[in-house]
Amino acid sequence: MATTLNDLATLLRAEGKLVEAEPLYQRMLEITFSYRMREGKAFRNEDILMNNHARFLRDKGLGAEQIQHEVDKLKKKAGWNE
Repeated sequence: MATTLNDLATLLRAEGKLVEAEPLYQRMLEITFSYRMREGKAFRNEDILMNNHARFLRDKGLGAEQIQHEVDKLKKKAGWNE
C-alpha cells in the first residue's frame, strides 16, 4: 500500500498536482513509520520513499530545515518515539 501511494503521489507531483499529492505522501510515510516501529526494521525501499517525499517538499519550496520539521511531525503523528 505504501509503495502504491508513493507511486501515485510521485505521478501527481510530476504533473504539478502538489495539492493532490500531499495527502498521499503523508499517508505513505505514516504507513512506513508504523511498519518500522512494529517490525523493528526499515520498510522495503524506505530510502526511495523518503527521497521522493523530500523532492516533493523541495518542489513546494521548503528548505532542508523545513523538510526535517515536516518529517518529524509525520513521525510524531505515526507514534514514532526515537
